[in-house]
Amino acid sequence: MVVETAEVISLNGLGNDLFHLRLWAEKITKQAFPGQFVHVYCGEGESLDPLLPRPFSLFRIQKEDGVLELIFRVGGKGTSSLSRKVSGERLQLLGPLGRGFTESHYFSRVLLFAGGIGMPPLYSLAESSKGVDFTLFYGGRSRSDLVFLDEWQRMGVQLQLATDDGSVGHQGTLVELASSLLLPQAADFYYACGPKPMLKAVKQLMDNLKIPGELSLEERMACGVGACLGCVCQTVDGYVRVCTEGPVFPAEEVVFDE
Repeated sequence: MVVETAEVISLNGLGNDLFHLRLWAEKITKQAFPGQFVHVYCGEGESLDPLLPRPFSLFRIQKEDGVLELIFRVGGKGTSSLSRKVSGERLQLLGPLGRGFTESHYFSRVLLFAGGIGMPPLYSLAESSKGVDFTLFYGGRSRSDLVFLDEWQRMGVQLQLATDDGSVGHQGTLVELASSLLLPQAADFYYACGPKPMLKAVKQLMDNLKIPGELSLEERMACGVGACLGCVCQTVDGYVRVCTEGPVFPAEEVVFDE
């Protein structure tokens, strides 16, 4: 973990309040792995408003070039400020933080489950893996929530899409779609990232199909280093800190509320 002053390379709007940010952050990029996250201080110029940094999962990790890419949705003061950055501006980053995914090259057939803004860490995982047969179940409210579909296909990933409004793919949830297509032991492993109700449903389905996996939990992480205890979640061993013991956990360890 290091503190680094990163330089904005580019910031592009993807529509629907989604943005794609490319940063030159050589130190953090060299240490980072898929499933980890960074804290970004989002204030304007030298301002510390907002005071607390914002956590972002890693969309692409280009170690050779020292380039780190993030995708975020504007949802408050911090991300609104971040969405106004321009090329050449500098940002303070803390990272890489947390525990990332188990490397997928140990498996031959892998399922990915991405709900909305839960897609980025799964992309960096797939991009870093060679010789793995990936299928991505990707869900959102509408077509505009599902981004970088062409890039997924160029990686050879099979896409299964679901939207609430039916604007693309299956009308309904990605879990409904998966349950209609998958058979027991249809894959060696799975990875999932998204809102808790989606993760709970994915875990239940995968348990029934006897497929092991990992869940990346989305929580508010104020400090990112385990000090504030603001991001605890329940596991079979009790409550743990998502920012340090996670955000990635073996699925069998996570306990969801009934």
